[in-house]
This record gives sequence, C-alpha cells and structure tokens, in this order.
Amino acid sequence: MLPSPTVARNAAVYARISSDPNGTALGVGRQIDDCQALAARLGWHVRQVFTDNDCSATSRKPRPQYDKMMAALRAGHLDALVVWDVDRLTRSPRELEDIVDLAEQHGFELASVGGEIDLATPQGRLTARIKGSVGKHEAEQISTRACRKAAERAAAGAPSGRPSYGWRREQVYDDQGRRLGCRDVIHPEQARVIRESAAAVLAGESLRSVVAGINARGEAPLHTDSWSTSALRGILLRERNVGLRVHRGQVVGPATWEPILDDSTFARVTAVLTDPSRRNSPPGAAPRYLLSGLARCSVCDGPLRGLLAGRDHRTTDSYICQEGAHLRISRPPVDDVITGLVIARLAAPETAAAFTRADSTETQEARKQADDARARLDLAADSYAAGEIDARQLARITARLRPEAERWERLARAAATDPDLDDLATPDIARRWAQVPLGRQRAVIARLLEITVLPVPSRWHTEPRTGLDGRACAASAEHPCGCQRFDPARVVVRWRSEAEHASSA
Repeated sequence: MLPSPTVARNAAVYARISSDPNGTALGVGRQIDDCQALAARLGWHVRQVFTDNDCSATSRKPRPQYDKMMAALRAGHLDALVVWDVDRLTRSPRELEDIVDLAEQHGFELASVGGEIDLATPQGRLTARIKGSVGKHEAEQISTRACRKAAERAAAGAPSGRPSYGWRREQVYDDQGRRLGCRDVIHPEQARVIRESAAAVLAGESLRSVVAGINARGEAPLHTDSWSTSALRGILLRERNVGLRVHRGQVVGPATWEPILDDSTFARVTAVLTDPSRRNSPPGAAPRYLLSGLARCSVCDGPLRGLLAGRDHRTTDSYICQEGAHLRISRPPVDDVITGLVIARLAAPETAAAFTRADSTETQEARKQADDARARLDLAADSYAAGEIDARQLARITARLRPEAERWERLARAAATDPDLDDLATPDIARRWAQVPLGRQRAVIARLLEITVLPVPSRWHTEPRTGLDGRACAASAEHPCGCQRFDPARVVVRWRSEAEHASSA
C-alpha cells in the first residue's frame, strides 16, 4: 500500500547510482522518471530533484546533493521524499536513523518505487531498517569481492582502475572476436614527457623549471589543466614506470605493461628526488636570466643578478653585484661568451665519454650487497611457504634484512648518480641549444664551470667613453660602470673537473 494520494505535498526526488564510468547518467535518469511517475500517482508536487551520479553511498566521499536534500528537509522546505529504493538513498544504518528522526520531527513522508515504507509507523520503520541493513550487507559483500579481485589482478601484474599517465588502455580480443580483457600500452606523447622530465631532473634542472616548461608547451596532465611540482614528482617516483605492479603501497611483482624508464634511470631519479639534503627552490618566480645567481662578484664572492636597462638608455641589460654593488657588466655579451664556451665544450668528442661513466667499484659493491639481502629475503619467504619456518620467524628475518637491503639500495643509487648530460654532449648541440629549457641550460652551466666577473679596469675611469647608443657618458660614484663597455677579460671561467661534476649532481 502506497502513502495516501489525497494529501498534496511538496516533494523532492533523490536519485543515485554508484558507478557511471561513461558519464551518461542514464541510470539516474531512469530512477528520476520512475520517481516522478510515482509522485504523480500520489498527487505530490515535485519541487526539487537531487542527483548524485557516479557516487557511492558506502564510501567516505561526500555526496553534495544528498547533503543539500537533508538540509532542505531539516529546514522544513519539503514534506515528502521519493526514492527508487532505500539502498539508493543510503546504505548506512546510521544515516537511515537520521532520516527516521527527521520524519518523526517534521512529519515528512517517504515513498519508494521499490515498495511501501511508512516512517510514521513502527512496522514501516522496521521495514526501512531491515532494507538498510540488507543494503549495508550487500555493500560489504561487494567490497569484499572487489578487494579479492583487485588482489588477484595485482598478483597477475594486470592493470586496474583508470589508465595512469604514460599509458592508454586497450581491449584484448581472441581470434573469434571475444573480449578477453584489457592491457595498458605506452602512450607515446605522455611517455615522452616522463622521459624528458627524468632526464632534466638528472641533469640538475629543478622540478619547478621542468613544470614551467611542460605547462608552457601546453602538455596537460590527466584530469587537470596544468602541472604542479608535486604531481610531476609523484609521477616520476612511481614504480610502475619500470614495469612493477604496486598493490596497497607495496610492490607485488612484475607488471604486464611495458616500462617507460629503465631501472638505472629510475633508480637515479629516485635518489635525486628523495635525497634528504635536496633543497626545494625558494618561493617566487623562476630565474629569468642565464647567469643569475651562477656568476659571482670577484670582490665579495656574492652572486650577480640580472637588471633590466633603465629608461634613460644610458645602460643596457646588465648583471650587477647583489651584495654590495661592487660591479656591473652588460648581460647579453656575457651570456653570449658563456653560451659559446659551453656549446664548444659539449660538442667536443671527448666530452660525451666523460659524461658516460661506467659503474664505480662502490656502486657495484652496494648493488651486490643489496642483491644478497634481497636473495636472503626470498629464501625466507620460500621457507615460510614450505612450512619450514613459522610466521614469527619470517617476521624477525624480514625486520632484519629489509632495512639492510633498502640501505644498500640507497647507497647504490647515490653512487650511480651521474650528471646525465650525454644527450647534450653531441656535435649538433649548437643547433639544439636554443630549444633547451632555460632551467636546464643553467643546470648545465652550473655543472661545467665557475664564473667570476671582475670590476671595471681602473684605466677606464680616465678615458672618455661612448655608450652603446652613441651618447657620451662619464663614470661616477653613482654610475661606476659608465657606458657598460664590454671587455671579455672581465669574465673569468674555471672548468670543473670530472670529480666536481659528480659531486654537484
């Protein structure tokens, strides 16, 4: 028996479906049609329709429309509610009790397409509670089956959930056209972003600079419009990049998809990004000039910073001493000099060999010790599986050997970290240098050389000079560098040794 159709009420319709991967909203649409038809038979006026599409009633994620509906009921704006069934309204006995309490306080009626629920009577409330408990039980059963299925897929190395950045999902069919499942295959453009970002990080470029370059090229990540440093860091540190399957935060074995990074690159990227001594870039804008903070003043050893030309046209764009204004030098010719030196060094045949170093003895020893500890962990696991040791003994062995293995692996990663400039140490670097992001150009310069700038020679202060725009100017205490006449001898360069390259990585 349905609620009495003789009383006209201001009703709301609430519709919900847990999963709508295609975003069509067809399921909630059918619920709304059935609920509106029931309201019409009862003579109720549907004033509002609340819809939570692709939204579970058992997870802790908010249901915005459910919350708005409850607020409207509490405020007394509505005196009836129509749902397709109780489990569409809630699968939580606790939430159902809130609705029962509201019905007692405000006297609103609840109608269900799935059958009568009269919250004004003890029998009706019992029916609602039974349906709520059954819905809770069904949800728990679904969750148990889903967790079991997820663990099974993880053990097989198969993907689950939505495709991750760097891969796309393909359906797999047999020779008769029957669907066998799905697999993840590399997404060429997204994989290129990951590889280029990993190379830039290993070359010394900051994450902030890498992210700025990706965003400038308009290569958006999944589900958002732009990249952030935290998002890129998380992607670069995923074990799935090297073809490993992770389940509940633990690597459970090899995956079925093709890796994007090789083991060595991933290990070195992980070492760089998880290094406790790594300092994050300070807040604010990224450096705009090639040598800001890299070139130093010979008087105080302080960094130089870039300065735009004044409106009086008496000076050009410059680098000035940041600490004590000891010197000033025209920026464009300094940049040109350093760029020419770096390009010549990178193009030299012997440079590539210097940047591609074989594993050191320290690296090989650390890897050997790590492999030995991991092998002993595997033996312990096999012994437990064979019943030769119990769970307590396995836990003791694991507690001792796992930290040891992880410590040797960290040492191996740190010892193997190279400058990773080999992709730039090529004969065609002069042509490609302009396309290298500024952050990476700066990282390369910092790895290769030290730059010191000398003050203006004293003889300049006794000679008449002409500025770059043809106007005469004179040196003074307020304008110590006059017309910014450029003398390459003021730029002193010291090339770093190979040992210094490694220590600066």
